[in-house]
Amino acid sequence: MKHYHVFTGARAKGNPAKVMLVQQLPDLATHKTLGNITGTTVYIQHLHHNEFAIRWFTGEHPIQRCGHGTLAATRFLQRDYPYTQFIFHSDDERLETAIDSDHYSLTLPTEALVGIDNTHLPFNCRRLARTNRPKGYWIAELNNARAVTQFALTPTIVSALQQHALVITAPSTSQDFDIIFRYFAPAYGANEDSATGSAASILWPFWQALLTPTLRCYQASPEGGLMTLTNGPQDCVLVYGQVTADHTASMSRSTTKPLLNNKH
Repeated sequence: MKHYHVFTGARAKGNPAKVMLVQQLPDLATHKTLGNITGTTVYIQHLHHNEFAIRWFTGEHPIQRCGHGTLAATRFLQRDYPYTQFIFHSDDERLETAIDSDHYSLTLPTEALVGIDNTHLPFNCRRLARTNRPKGYWIAELNNARAVTQFALTPTIVSALQQHALVITAPSTSQDFDIIFRYFAPAYGANEDSATGSAASILWPFWQALLTPTLRCYQASPEGGLMTLTNGPQDCVLVYGQVTADHTASMSRSTTKPLLNNKH
């Protein structure tokens, strides 16, 4: 098992992920027996050539899609597989990644957003939109960057989200970034995520009015995250970020053992 931090950079510790190559992917019950009770754990199974099956878990829940975990898996595989592009198959979709120097990219389909009245959630915002699919997203533009950094998730807001994740965002006041944002998914683990690649699927269409070829994003979580978005093929967005190996994390911290002949 290897440990990584994804979407790192100046003022950004990124989001940690543990990656393990296994012969058979675990289900949730098996994952819980392996001792990975903190953070995100990524399991990958080699299929053929540069294609892998992938599953992501928190300590208690499976994750439907994990952008930072997929990029961590790409960094993990770079050492032993002679490819600059990888394809990952989850239960729900196919994800493609690429390696370009010290940056890693993930191709994500963009989400269709429906603009709605900004009174649907119990806080002030300039614009509000949502996806129509179950367990989708709300995305809200707040009045300014300071409102994003000072935003507090309350029980009333959590109740109004109705099993959806929430992204709050605003134009950045820094010359280093175009926008800032924060990501909350209280129904699926920790209230706030530190660096969230999957948020790109709604940030890119939401901010298309900026008409910039790239969108430099700062995730204003306590840890901080940096990513750059560009237009991808066929209604997709490319998510670029740095992936840093965590050399301080030792194997002795985990009771995880390789799944050599796991049957379940």
